[in-house]
Amino acid sequence: MENHEAIVDIFCEALVEVVKTVSGYSLSLAMYDESIIDEQEALVAMMPLCGKLNGALLLSAERSVIKVICSSMIGTPKEELMSEDIEDTLRELLNMTAGGAKLRLGGSNYDYALSPPVIVADKEDAYVGYLEWENFGSLLVGDQLVLDLSVIFGCVE
Repeated sequence: MENHEAIVDIFCEALVEVVKTVSGYSLSLAMYDESIIDEQEALVAMMPLCGKLNGALLLSAERSVIKVICSSMIGTPKEELMSEDIEDTLRELLNMTAGGAKLRLGGSNYDYALSPPVIVADKEDAYVGYLEWENFGSLLVGDQLVLDLSVIFGCVE
């Protein structure tokens, strides 16, 4: 399976399942529009994907959206959440999404090693180190939620 759109769909399915499981919120795919998320308020997590196809998985959302999910996950009121709680939530969502997609992709030609997600300054930071890349962005929306999931397929320097 090297059809990039099909692979991205699998990552999206995994994110929808993860968010529903940890927070009870439902997400659905929406028309992609990068400008919907305010970059000044956004937090971006990245996980390198190393394997037969190299690349990276990015998850970004405004801090207020991550707070909603985090509050549901750990049962702490949004106003009591610390910055570390919000960053940990975004990293964990990305980690669980990558793990769920890896299970779904089992037996395919697209295999990758999981590595710990990191918070990056912005989405552009994820492209550093790639000679060329192809980016597939997906916007997932639900009640109070907008998340941007991007999969980068690229050649490493």
